[in-house]
Amino acid sequence: MFDDIANYQINENLYLLNKEFLDKEIPFTFDFNIFEYNIGLCSTKKDEKYYYEELPPFFE
Repeated sequence: MFDDIANYQINENLYLLNKEFLDKEIPFTFDFNIFEYNIGLCSTKKDEKYYYEELPPFFE
């Protein structure tokens, strides 16, 4: 999926092609009816989380 250092927009087809990897590395449920997703390579500690496990109050 990463043939160069860049960001990719994840559409439903790309997600299905790379589902096993994305589900392992990005442990939340993708909802393509509500959001658009982008992914890129970066360096961080494995235990840091940069995503919501629950939706913020705006979406409740």
